[in-house]
Amino acid sequence: MAQTRACRPRGGPRLGTGVEPRRIRAVPLAVAARSPSATVLVAILLVVECVMYSAVTPLLPHYAAAYGLSKTAAGVLAASYSIGFLGGAPLGGWMAARAVRGTVIAGLVLFGAAALAFGLAGGVLLLDAIRTLQGIAGGIIWGGGLVWLVASTPRARRGAALGKVFAASTAGTLMGPLLGTLALAASGGAVFGGVGGGALLLGLYVGRL
Repeated sequence: MAQTRACRPRGGPRLGTGVEPRRIRAVPLAVAARSPSATVLVAILLVVECVMYSAVTPLLPHYAAAYGLSKTAAGVLAASYSIGFLGGAPLGGWMAARAVRGTVIAGLVLFGAAALAFGLAGGVLLLDAIRTLQGIAGGIIWGGGLVWLVASTPRARRGAALGKVFAASTAGTLMGPLLGTLALAASGGAVFGGVGGGALLLGLYVGRL
């Protein structure tokens, strides 16, 4: 597939990204031509990721009562997503430097599967493992999404685009406890299954661009 092209001095890095064009497979021109604004797409990705990140907050008392968690065990469950993210973010950046769209799809598929499993899981060790996988997937989504945004946005509008997607991520983080409360009031399997299904549909959509 054709690579995107950017106006730059011969031999210099692409539009201030610090990455040589031969080192990054940016979004193809054909994909960019028929896809929505990269800002909108990446904002949606980050909202979905951040909603799941903070959804566990209202669930911690429930899990503590259901599984007899100590304060330390509850803290580990709360931190497991962040631990996974710390590993997933550099992995996502490394993957995105080679195949941006494939990185986003991989992150969404893993994230969707982990969200589905989280809604059905029983047992604290399984919950810890699933939350860690969610964090890894979240880091991959951030890495692929931000590289997609930078590669698809003209330099003059890049700062504004980054500001918008970071604002979207903040909104997603604020909405997460509402999702967790809904899962307590209704069915965790249905609520988190819906989030996971939405992530898988997003991955399918990105794959068809």
